Amino acid sequence: MSNEQKLALIVWEHTREFQTLLKDVAKRVEKLEDLWAEKYNRGSWISCSDPRVNDDGEFIFHLVDKGFQIWADRLSIEEALEAALRYGDGGWWTLAEFEQFINGPGGPILEAAIWGYGFRPHKTKPGQWARKGKEDERKIFWGQALEWPDTPEKEWNRLKPFWVLPNEWAGADKTYGIRVNKQGRIYVCLVVNPFGAARTEDLGELSERLRNRGHLAIKQDGFYLQAKNIQFGGEKGIHILAIKPDESCVECVWPQRTPQPNIYPLAANLVSKVKEL
Repeated sequence: MSNEQKLALIVWEHTREFQTLLKDVAKRVEKLEDLWAEKYNRGSWISCSDPRVNDDGEFIFHLVDKGFQIWADRLSIEEALEAALRYGDGGWWTLAEFEQFINGPGGPILEAAIWGYGFRPHKTKPGQWARKGKEDERKIFWGQALEWPDTPEKEWNRLKPFWVLPNEWAGADKTYGIRVNKQGRIYVCLVVNPFGAARTEDLGELSERLRNRGHLAIKQDGFYLQAKNIQFGGEKGIHILAIKPDESCVECVWPQRTPQPNIYPLAANLVSKVKEL
């Protein structure tokens, strides 16, 4: 998130916990890199210098695909499997997906790679492969739509008085999207227009906007956050409990979309209410 203002809540990426995890991930990546190089006598395959954290707070690394798929339709299943295991599938993958790819069995990287060589998982024989047909659709392993469970009407009505602000759209590059990820962290991200850089000199500003995101730490100063996504009738929000050690808590609902400046008073309001307990 932007460094222009001080956010009242702790951002996970700025914590010691995050740095410790990052170092641990780097060690695991190095071991995997050595293991794959030993198996297939190949060079570096992960962009260790620029690890990223995806929306769900998972560390992701880049796989450099050096395979050639020009004659994919001529490969036998044995040749395709060998190539898929040697080169993988280029793109950003999570550490867990890399570990499954290297240590086996199968996994999304292998499935994505072998698809490029003209094969897919066998529909009735687990662990085996079949040549894909025109009717087969490629399975999407990244960028899936976020599941936003429906909230029972009774619970939605109970929460109505706790809404801090209504949902509001101020336009791309001016609106924060807010949601709770799979790990229970609140993720705040500037909704960016990817075509906003009309000139080369605009690329730096676009890059800065793309980095305007982060996860709120679950453990805050004197309390912790427990949050979940809520939805009813197309309206979405973030139900938050800020819980102190004595189990007293502040309950509120944040909007799923809000103009960029609002994130600071939202955070300050929550911290202020906790201090009043």
